Amino acid sequence: MKYPDSKIYDISGKQPDTGFRANVARLLNTPVEDLSFNALAGGVSSDIWRVDAPGKTVCAKRALRKLRVEQNWEAPVERNREEVLWLRYASKISPDKVPGVIAHDEVNGIIVLSWLDPGEWKNLKVALLEASTYNPILYRCSGEVGKFLGNIHKASSGSSKLENVFPHFEYFHALRLDPFLAFTAQKHPNTAHCMHSLIKTMGQTRTALVHGDVSPKNVLVNSAGDVVLLDAECACWGNPAFDLAFMLMHLLLKCYHRQTTHPQENTSGKSVENSALALHFWQSYQNVFSLHKDKHYSLDELEESTSRLIPALMLARIDGKSPVEYLDVREQSEVRNRSLALLFQQHDNPTDVPGLIRSWTEAF
Repeated sequence: MKYPDSKIYDISGKQPDTGFRANVARLLNTPVEDLSFNALAGGVSSDIWRVDAPGKTVCAKRALRKLRVEQNWEAPVERNREEVLWLRYASKISPDKVPGVIAHDEVNGIIVLSWLDPGEWKNLKVALLEASTYNPILYRCSGEVGKFLGNIHKASSGSSKLENVFPHFEYFHALRLDPFLAFTAQKHPNTAHCMHSLIKTMGQTRTALVHGDVSPKNVLVNSAGDVVLLDAECACWGNPAFDLAFMLMHLLLKCYHRQTTHPQENTSGKSVENSALALHFWQSYQNVFSLHKDKHYSLDELEESTSRLIPALMLARIDGKSPVEYLDVREQSEVRNRSLALLFQQHDNPTDVPGLIRSWTEAF
């Protein structure tokens, strides 16, 4: 079964405008007539192109001011500066886990990145949705993402220099807090106290460099379980709990979807398998955290914020500005109801992350 992104994201066959082509040619120091552009589908917040030049292939992207979703959602295109800065910082920590930045035109909002061959690298979202059985490669992949995030958060923690380099928290607000939490609170007014409490926490407790869009669609995985993390447009100096909750939310949604689409495997044993990726991701991150003491935030504080965020983000992927496309109407209703119950529960009495994973998995 295939799970293409919504048609609203499909830009196949489109060619870039003359200005974009000329600027990419300038960045590559190559005559524009020697370049071939092929649009890559799936981009919500950017135009993304495969660019073939003599002797090399690269990826070029340009941030969109109005995102490709049904709701009105706008964000500053200047955010691609933050993406470049995050990628360059992350490459110093783990150069094999991010695409290389080849060139950046900050004025025109264009980034040229190293090309990752689709014959070698597969999108994790597609791999998770299409997997017919529990896959140890994907298990290793979830742990690699957890470790990578742990290393980025720990290395950047408390850095006043980085805090000054990433001054634009308003970009994160426009891309994450408003469309996911504030907008969803408008749809569900009874959740407003929970959502606005989370927004306040995300704005006031900012201790590390955050990617802001850690999800399977932004992870590439190869046959060995190695990973590359893409699309850091939401990068900011922020609360690391957001990265953890965002990835866990996606893993648990796909866990649920797998249980509903493979009912013959929906036994207690298979439920454990389905939740294993989320649990391994969290434990891998936790293991990195435990290696070093951090005076800027404790694991307990981080875990509490993560547990509160997960159901809020679950609900947002049903009724926010960017709903997931792979859940049918019945699944949306079940996720909505369960997310609402967990949201109020976690707000009043947050559990640890493994407990929340267990509660989510056993509910269906």
